[in-house]
Amino acid sequence: MKRLINKVYPIKYQIALAVFSSIAVIPISLFALSTQKDVSAFAGYEYSSNGEFVLLENYSSLRTKSSFDTSIEEVVTMLPFNTIYKDSDELFIGETKTVQRGVRGQRVETFKMYYWHGKLIDRVLLNTVNKSPVDEIILRGTKKNIRELATPDGVIKYYQKLNMWATSYDGNCLGCSGVTYTGTSVRHGVCAVDPRVIPLGSYMYVPGYGTCHAEDIGGGIKGNDIDLGFEDVSKGWWSARYTDVYVLELKS
Repeated sequence: MKRLINKVYPIKYQIALAVFSSIAVIPISLFALSTQKDVSAFAGYEYSSNGEFVLLENYSSLRTKSSFDTSIEEVVTMLPFNTIYKDSDELFIGETKTVQRGVRGQRVETFKMYYWHGKLIDRVLLNTVNKSPVDEIILRGTKKNIRELATPDGVIKYYQKLNMWATSYDGNCLGCSGVTYTGTSVRHGVCAVDPRVIPLGSYMYVPGYGTCHAEDIGGGIKGNDIDLGFEDVSKGWWSARYTDVYVLELKS
């Protein structure tokens, strides 16, 4: 046996043995490489020619997509500002001046949103941040600018001129009692006004109607509206229209 192990084969047999060994190793190497490539591809990678692993471009076979999802979202709510009027004797009646511009505030609410299959199932408020609005401040004139005007009824002195929608009424209208807001009877020379525009007790001159006294108000009289009184409106001569109304300086 010792002689067999130590036996030296002729050179041609040694060459043949070396070639056979090389040929036998090649399939094993190829199988290992192929197996390595297959495993890497199964994991989302492929084995490149330069010996590196490269992520497959469209790989998604092993990715798990949950039906449950969350997100963080903000809800912004704008808050209105208040308008504050202040009387000023430096401005004439009918004049206004804005001394501070109003700025809207806002409320920002941060929520955590919970979705199931793309449908919102719950939300949790995480935080709220409030930014307060800024009031708008407007000066409103109280100073009288006395002017004169010649009319068919004589010269009048007035301090305010308004363009108003003027209608007519009497004490017999539907829902009327025949008595004004101040307790007087409805008649020619009485008018209904919006007290926020023309104070009750004011005297006015209306071209085509004459002088009237603000003694009444009405649910339909808002803003620059005026209702001219008659004893019997069917015998009156006033037709509804826009007209200038002069608020008089003095009348008693």
